[in-house]
Amino acid sequence: MLRTRVLHGPNRWSRLPVIHLRVDLGALEELPTNLIAGFGQRLMETLPGLARHSCSTGRAGGFATRIAEGTWMGHVVEHVALELQRAAGGSSSRGKTRAAGPAGVYDIIFAFEDEAVGRAAGAAAVDLVNGLIDGDAPAPDAAEQAVSSLRALMVRGRLGQSTQAIIDVANRRHIPWTRLNERNLVQLGWGVHTRRIRATVTSETSLIGAEMARDKDEAAATLERAGLPTPGWRLAATVADALSHARALGYPVVIKPVDGHHGRGVTLDITDDDNAAAGFERAVAASRRRQAIVQRQVTGRDHRLLVVGGRLVACAERVPAGVVGDGRATIAALVDRENADPRRGQGHALELTEIRIDAAAQAVLAAQGLTQDDVPAEGRKVQLAPGANLSTGGTSIDRTDAVHPSVAAMAELAARVVGLDVAGIDLITTDIGRPLADTGGAIIELNAGPGFRMHTRPTVGRGRNVGGAVLDHLFGPGSEGRIPIAAVTGSNGKTTTVRLLAHILETAGRATGMTTTEAIVAAGLVLKTGDMAGPASARLLLRTPTIEVAVLEVARGGILRDGLGYDYNDVAVVTNVTGDHLGLDGITTIKQLADVKAVIVDAVPRTGTAVLNADDSLVLAMAPRSRGSVALTTTQPTGEPGRTAVDRHLAGGGLGGLIESAEGAEQAVVRRGTEVLLMIGLADIPITWRGAARMHVANALAAACAAVCLGVDGADISQGLRSFASSPGRVERHVVDGREIVLDYGHNIAALRSIGDLVARIANGRRVIGVVSMPGDRRDEDRVTFGALAGTLFDRLYVAEPAVRGRPMGEAAGLLIDAAAQTRDGRPSRCGQPVFIADEAAAAHAAFANSEPGDLLVFCVANGPRAMAMLPGPGTPTSR
Repeated sequence: MLRTRVLHGPNRWSRLPVIHLRVDLGALEELPTNLIAGFGQRLMETLPGLARHSCSTGRAGGFATRIAEGTWMGHVVEHVALELQRAAGGSSSRGKTRAAGPAGVYDIIFAFEDEAVGRAAGAAAVDLVNGLIDGDAPAPDAAEQAVSSLRALMVRGRLGQSTQAIIDVANRRHIPWTRLNERNLVQLGWGVHTRRIRATVTSETSLIGAEMARDKDEAAATLERAGLPTPGWRLAATVADALSHARALGYPVVIKPVDGHHGRGVTLDITDDDNAAAGFERAVAASRRRQAIVQRQVTGRDHRLLVVGGRLVACAERVPAGVVGDGRATIAALVDRENADPRRGQGHALELTEIRIDAAAQAVLAAQGLTQDDVPAEGRKVQLAPGANLSTGGTSIDRTDAVHPSVAAMAELAARVVGLDVAGIDLITTDIGRPLADTGGAIIELNAGPGFRMHTRPTVGRGRNVGGAVLDHLFGPGSEGRIPIAAVTGSNGKTTTVRLLAHILETAGRATGMTTTEAIVAAGLVLKTGDMAGPASARLLLRTPTIEVAVLEVARGGILRDGLGYDYNDVAVVTNVTGDHLGLDGITTIKQLADVKAVIVDAVPRTGTAVLNADDSLVLAMAPRSRGSVALTTTQPTGEPGRTAVDRHLAGGGLGGLIESAEGAEQAVVRRGTEVLLMIGLADIPITWRGAARMHVANALAAACAAVCLGVDGADISQGLRSFASSPGRVERHVVDGREIVLDYGHNIAALRSIGDLVARIANGRRVIGVVSMPGDRRDEDRVTFGALAGTLFDRLYVAEPAVRGRPMGEAAGLLIDAAAQTRDGRPSRCGQPVFIADEAAAAHAAFANSEPGDLLVFCVANGPRAMAMLPGPGTPTSR
């Protein structure tokens, strides 16, 4: 196994999160499964579930057929990893295996639900398959151990039942969510719609209400003051208080901690002073405040009513833990039998909790004249817990449809009086279908953060969609809690297009967040600086609660390392695809690079739009991959391929951006069919240099079309284009001491070619002096092509060199210099012999020092501000 990656968002392999393994088969490349004696039989005996895998055949047993016919071990590892997860309790079933380029090297892709489990399943699959190939490994034991280990990981990482009930509905409603810790703290939604839950406590839950509910004395007093039926109670700090209160209230009474939960420390059916004293000691032992509530016991059945957002959404009758005798087995054996139910587990992990014969259970048995070693008669019901809490092994019966309207109204009022958005109302009554006044029923307790499992998976009756009720309360019915996302990718122009689109949205009055290769910005506030064009930055921005829309720069590297930082984007903008970054991360052809960048087009939903540069054939070819609409842009004149594609698209009623001439001036125009949505002169768009900077003309058209797709009207788009003066470090114009300076990143061949086009339009016979460098991760052949192009563009050339790992200083730059200095067609290079100065800023200073007023200087450097700071004058950013 050469590498393991977790791709959390849409990626080049899938729109789902996947594990990506890169493996080297070595000699096994020549040994498919049918050539390894006994391999298929050993594999199926080790993991019998593989026999049900369909593989590409679409029918159960398809994978077994492939094994018999012969398939490669990478494919086997994929299926084993999926089967190990399934055997551990998961449900992931999708995967694929593809050759990675070098002989014997494969990319194995498979889905996962829990990241830790997915990673471990991949490693275990490789080990298991290697053992089966050897033929002498204890394969069955290894498989069982792997599954057991994965199951333990799965349990450890699993959300609680109540939290999961909400998340399951969020997934169905496409509400994005992020787990914020290893427990149950979860953020739902994006931007201004973000909400948080911790189990069933929400970001809307009142702290006062939660504290009041925990203080049973204060909660009871609040309910009583509101006129709600509550049994008499008193607060006891000593045994003497407890006995006095019990006598005053009249036996039987209940004694419980003033601040307890989950039924801990509760004693029911207290009928005398001795039991009252013991009950008090039990209660204060479970109380942080060392105080207890003595409460008159109400006759009837125990019910939990769930109120969410002021509305009753579920009711469950809770039945205390117990067993039914069969005349043969002891109570202990009956408990063991009951705990064998797969629905029961430790704590709150499963639908039901295991029944324990602890001191409390033994006391309950003693009250019935029994011990755990007794054999109850057939049909006799034996109670094993004092209360009906599920946490002590109780069961539940759904009674939602039986609740009397007045009882529902009482519960809803109780939640409002205490101030809880999600409340569990504990109520005792003989008949939940009759008013409490008729039955003598009463509210005995009110709980913040109530458990949901009795409602979602009752032992008897149908489950209720209480998770959906919480989401309706937090977001409104049907809302997805999302903000619009525009994603921008391409080889060149990404950062400028992101900045310009974000500026247009801000101009339209929308609080906008953006990520670029330079910063994360939320509604004007810079959160982080540095290269922030990856998925982690996108996730950080989307969690920021101050933004209404997000514009994200999406870089190639982030897609390959982690996928996208979200599940889908409403608008995808692809500016262009050039041969930049080839040779990195297994991407060796421009077609592969285009496939990587097309991931954001794959992530366009049916309601979204892909904005594509029709002047680039690779980008135009992405159009069929969009599940939504397509908008096309072009800067080409009539008759050129890009313009023809846009004209055809507009004729079909589509959205497009193009350049038209009116009264001798070029206009940027956005149309939908024949309808003009925007028309503005290029002379009025500062970053286009009156149309001379054609790369920025393309960026402006892309941003304008994207803004239309995000619902911005033409007037706001026009104002945004007019007021966006410059994109720092991207074809930025300065005038210093009579020299005009063009500042640009210019880091690849296509970018330098665009700069050359600009220079040709604005030089007007002036001497042109250039400073260039190229990032250290580029191929040597790209350096040669870049250098040769630079030699044709400048009258004097300075070459800088960022640090290049593993190469001596000057070696990489030497390739550029040699190419730039070469003669062409027997003529000397335009730039003559380039000058090498390693530091970009020092090179810029030298270029300026050797220039004269009237010269045109072009600085293609990574850190423009630093280069400008080295010059003798302050520098004045201007625009034509």
